[in-house]
Amino acid sequence: AEEPAHSDSENGEEEEEEEEEAADAGAFNAPVINRFTRRASVCAEAYNPDEEEDDAESRIIHPKTDDQRNRLQEACKDILLFKNLDPEQMSQVLDAMFEKLVKEGEHVIDQGDDGDNFYVIDRGTFDIYVKCDGVGRCVGNY
Repeated sequence: AEEPAHSDSENGEEEEEEEEEAADAGAFNAPVINRFTRRASVCAEAYNPDEEEDDAESRIIHPKTDDQRNRLQEACKDILLFKNLDPEQMSQVLDAMFEKLVKEGEHVIDQGDDGDNFYVIDRGTFDIYVKCDGVGRCVGNY
C-alpha cells in the first residue's frame, strides 16, 4: 500500500486529514468553471420615473363617503400589497375602489377565472370552495 504524500508546510497534517475525510465522505468534486465563457448580451431601455408623464386624466375615481373611505383604509393598512405605499399612492388606490353588493349564494370569484378586482369584505361571511376531482369542497370562510 502506498503512503500519502506528506507536506513540509505547517498545515500538512491538517491537509492530510481533510483529504482523508473528503475521500471517506465520497467527496464532491466542484465543477470546473471556464473563466473565459462569454456572457449573453443584455439590453434594456433606460427608464426614469421622474420623466414619466402625469396620467391624472386616466385615474379612476369612485366617490365615497368619509366613513367608507376610512373603513377601506383600515381594512387595507396591514395588507402587504398596500403596506409600503406613500399616502398619495394609497389615496389613488382607495379612489379606484368601488362598492359591490353581493346577494346570498352569488359567486364572487370562481376557481380558474381571471381576477377582476381586489375585494374587501365590509360585512357578511363568504365561503371558500375549491374543486377537487370536479367536486366543490368548502375549505374555509371569511
